[in-house]
Amino acid sequence: MDRLHPFQLCCWLLVTTLGCTVMRGPNEAERLIQSRQLTMQGVTAAQEGRGNEAETLFSQAIETCPVDERPRLHHANLLWSQGDYERAIRQMEEAVRLSAGEANLRIKLGEMYLELDRLAQAQGQARRAISANNSAEAWILRGNVLRRQNDLERALAAYQRALSIEPQNAIAPLAIADIYRELNRPISTLAVLDRWLDANPDSRQVAQVMHKKGLALQSLQRHSDASVCLAHAARKLPNNAVLLYDLSRAQFMSGDLVGAQFTIRHALRIAPRMAQALQLEQQLRH
Repeated sequence: MDRLHPFQLCCWLLVTTLGCTVMRGPNEAERLIQSRQLTMQGVTAAQEGRGNEAETLFSQAIETCPVDERPRLHHANLLWSQGDYERAIRQMEEAVRLSAGEANLRIKLGEMYLELDRLAQAQGQARRAISANNSAEAWILRGNVLRRQNDLERALAAYQRALSIEPQNAIAPLAIADIYRELNRPISTLAVLDRWLDANPDSRQVAQVMHKKGLALQSLQRHSDASVCLAHAARKLPNNAVLLYDLSRAQFMSGDLVGAQFTIRHALRIAPRMAQALQLEQQLRH
């Protein structure tokens, strides 16, 4: 058997491992390499805010190798960020087709459908992604669709399935906690959030999770503990008016009237027309 030239070998590896489904000869492999180069240039342009240039580069990449899903994926992301949702979905649908239904692309397409409230199509992509690789991300997408449909018990089961597949997943527990809160199960909410905080002490989401924990504590009438928790979150998110309102309310319920007045004034400086905050401020004056 003749040895492949190093360039031919590189082309063969790119084609067989990175996307083009069939290599008919060196010309196809060269086009794939050119397409990938154009795609990477487009990604760089998009990251640097040069959207028009990025779109041109992605279009050139698609024209160069029409059977490569990668430029279509990145083009779809760019179009979505620009608010051109229908064109983004068309590109993502084509990327899914060219990839022979690659599960991660199906999940991305499903998330796009979900954002546009095309729930049946989103659920279809979740179902196919689950059949393909049964990943936590696919079950989370299924849970998100069911939650949007207000099918909370089945959504909860989907998130729990995601967590059983990937116990370290950081998204599923927060979704589970939100559903427990909607179902008025504050003890379960608190237990899930405490486990999440123990597992993710350095996450950027700690402040948001502490906010959720504070609300769960309030539901249990533990207002002093809620105040401490919400104050911790407010130090990280000092301009979140909703959080400040919740903190002021917890301070009021725990008997800290001075703290509650100070906090609600700060909330109203951020959101002067926030009805709940205005109502609480009036209540604190009397």
